[in-house]
Amino acid sequence: MKSNLRRRFSTPRGKMDGAQWLYEYVRCGMSHCFGISFGGFEIDTLYDPPHYLRHTRFGPEIEPFLLFEDFKQAAFRYLSDVKKADPSKPISRKFRQRFEYILKREV
Repeated sequence: MKSNLRRRFSTPRGKMDGAQWLYEYVRCGMSHCFGISFGGFEIDTLYDPPHYLRHTRFGPEIEPFLLFEDFKQAAFRYLSDVKKADPSKPISRKFRQRFEYILKREV
């Protein structure tokens, strides 16, 4: 799936790309006040399949099912790359360090 998250647009906090908007307005908004202050979600079967973020006069809108599908594909690719990597490579070492850090915190 192709992403258009790098396309820049205007927000109340200035110019930012879709990835920044997702973090600042969606992730932070949902985690701090359970709301999205600029833009939103739109479940829409008319979305252009390769893009899950579109820019409207109301702000950016994201199609959550397409975003999830893209995230799922990226996660599987990442885990596949970790599995194939030599244990001494940075991707393998960083994964192992993070996994052990989280595992030790949860036990």
